[in-house]
Amino acid sequence: MSRTTQIETELFVARLADESDRCWTLATRLGDMLREAERQFGARDMSYTILGIEFAGDQPMIWYPGDCKHIVIQLTVDALTDLPRACYQLGHECIHTLAPTGRQDAINLEEGLATLFGENYATKWFNTPRDCGGKTYEVAKAVTQKALSMNPNFIRQIRAHKPSFCDFTPGDILNRVSIESADAEFLCQPFYPT
Repeated sequence: MSRTTQIETELFVARLADESDRCWTLATRLGDMLREAERQFGARDMSYTILGIEFAGDQPMIWYPGDCKHIVIQLTVDALTDLPRACYQLGHECIHTLAPTGRQDAINLEEGLATLFGENYATKWFNTPRDCGGKTYEVAKAVTQKALSMNPNFIRQIRAHKPSFCDFTPGDILNRVSIESADAEFLCQPFYPT
């Protein structure tokens, strides 16, 4: 990134016309996303502290600096100049803050849900879903979307007893959703991007 990169001011600069007319920044969007994600999919693990958002590399992710239950959300450098891309990525990573483990160990359900949530947010606010960048994300999203179409509350229902996505079993899903057992097993398998 050169020193002359023109970043989207809406990512960081809050302008006030009056107290009732705040503009959205990434920080306020993240708050909005977290409220919606918790409403749909269950409470966030509050033992982890979200420190903020930074831009690095070419793959968005959450990471755990200091190995002490802190989370930093990293968005890609190209998102500095593309507000809809930044919001898609932030929406995706927001899902990973619901039940963090301190490791990069998401299951297919979690990645599918993150992809779907990010796309829905970008479509709602910018009428432009973003490309998630890989076939494995698309497959995970499709199977997750199929299960959610049968029972939109199944994730929240499971998380009420098993807060971590990594603890989900095919039986947990099959008890709440009438999908094929192969799909339930797929959703509980570790996610491997390609």
